[in-house]
Amino acid sequence: ASTLYQRAIDDDSLAADGLFYSDRRDRPIVQVFSAFRLALISLTNGDLEGAEFWADWLVKNHPEEYISDAVDLLLEGWSLTGDLQESCLSVTEYLRRIEEQEDIFSVTGALCDTGYAIKCLRAADVCPIEKE
Repeated sequence: ASTLYQRAIDDDSLAADGLFYSDRRDRPIVQVFSAFRLALISLTNGDLEGAEFWADWLVKNHPEEYISDAVDLLLEGWSLTGDLQESCLSVTEYLRRIEEQEDIFSVTGALCDTGYAIKCLRAADVCPIEKE
């Protein structure tokens, strides 16, 4: 998965014009979602340095995105407790509040409208590690 997320960030030939509602905001949200997932994968593998790299990349390149704020919650929770599941729960709660308060259907924007047979990605899908 890491290789594909990395490609989604770096490969400009992956135009987002195939999305159901295509506009100039599609490419950035694909990059934001991918970078968040790379931070999450890094933490899953015990690689705090890798997670910090992606968190810094998000804040530098997409500071306006809610998911960029959420990566700080992920790292903060991880640093305080070492519990990735609890950290993801905090991220999910934060993003759900944003969806409710801002009256938006999904913090993932265009990733929610990728076609009829593809699941809409919402707050709970950004950081899907749950308590067992």
